[in-house]
Amino acid sequence: MESTVIADAVNLASRLEGLTKVYGAGIIVSGAIIDRLDDPEKYKYRFVDRVMVKGKTNAVSVFEIYETETEQSILLKQQTAEVFQEALNFYYDQKFVAAQKVFQNILQINPDDRVAMLYFKRARKYRMYGAPEGWCGVETTTEK
Repeated sequence: MESTVIADAVNLASRLEGLTKVYGAGIIVSGAIIDRLDDPEKYKYRFVDRVMVKGKTNAVSVFEIYETETEQSILLKQQTAEVFQEALNFYYDQKFVAAQKVFQNILQINPDDRVAMLYFKRARKYRMYGAPEGWCGVETTTEK
């Protein structure tokens, strides 16, 4: 039983490491890690997605830890944190036009924000072609 638990944790860690490329982030962790922090306000992080990783049956919340980035990048992400959350809310409410506009505004302030760019492109795609039947905002990955 213990080896299964360890193997599951290692598998998830491997999948999260693979997602660093997708989100352009140096460090990606699951929501379970954030939940275990004694004092989460001490850290610079943000929610980036809900994903169904290969080998898992439940969606995992994914967070970007950005406190190791350049001072400029940290400041820009902190500056846009509230509107980033607003854009995510629009996106998950399937208000893709509004989400796309807000993500575009974020990109004008911080053109290097790869997560905002990813969501901008997703919102544009769903605005143009519609969201799939039963869409709930969870991305399925095949990344290893």
